Amino acid sequence: MKKKLLIPLTLMFSISWTALFGGSINAQDQDAKIEQEVTHVLSEKEALLKYRVVDNEYKREAATVVYPNAIDQLDVNYLDVIVNEITKYEKQHPHASEDQINEYFMELCKIYNSKNQNKSFNAATALSNGFYNIIGGKAQLNAQEQALFDSNPSKGAKAIVAGKEAWDYTEYKFGFNGHNDKSDAFRHAAWNIWIMGFTDWSWAYDWTTAHEEGSSYNPALEKEMDLNNNSIGRLYGSINNISPNSTPAQTRAAIISAYKSGDLKYFYWSSFTGTVLVKFTGYDSDFIN
Repeated sequence: MKKKLLIPLTLMFSISWTALFGGSINAQDQDAKIEQEVTHVLSEKEALLKYRVVDNEYKREAATVVYPNAIDQLDVNYLDVIVNEITKYEKQHPHASEDQINEYFMELCKIYNSKNQNKSFNAATALSNGFYNIIGGKAQLNAQEQALFDSNPSKGAKAIVAGKEAWDYTEYKFGFNGHNDKSDAFRHAAWNIWIMGFTDWSWAYDWTTAHEEGSSYNPALEKEMDLNNNSIGRLYGSINNISPNSTPAQTRAAIISAYKSGDLKYFYWSSFTGTVLVKFTGYDSDFIN
């Protein structure tokens, strides 16, 4: 049996106050250093939790085949059907490689497509997804997302479906999907947790980071907010052991725990500070459902 390295919690989360503050330090520098240390601790905790979760899962043989412009083969109006079929295939073939899964995915894209003249299935319902513009049944990905999708199209498709789940769940809980507000923070955390529910921590990190870093228009403060809330989503997804084996109820419970954690951020404006990014604690009273 492979031995695991045990890291004491005291070592993981200890903070050297002397090193942090030194002899004399002004309040602004002190706050900055505390924030830096907290960010580091959260990153370490998230990474360790990642390996704990992945260690308990069967590791499929990694994808090796690249499918150039694979997103062009996907009619996202049929994405729910395709992902359901992929999920069935994975359960029926637990030891299938990711290449085999992706080959099956590409075959499904040929079948479930509005251009298929021989289709014997019902017309698709338009996909609601605020994370992506949908034009002519095609999701408009940025260059970094496109490269990831080409490397593993079945996982890319699941990330898009997870975005739909996050968007719809935010709409259900708040009654709307806002911008730079608490519902926005909720949505980003939810997206990462849903991706983990469809795939794994690593893909949630890679995909949502590509979404933010590869955006052609993403102001610095918005990017900082989104990256933080993505990270907190993955953190609480890990704490709650979210994986493809999780139920929808377990996934939603993890989302609520992230929202109430006090670690999510949103835009706050006042006449004294202008627009700043602040942490907030979510409450049940914020929801309509």
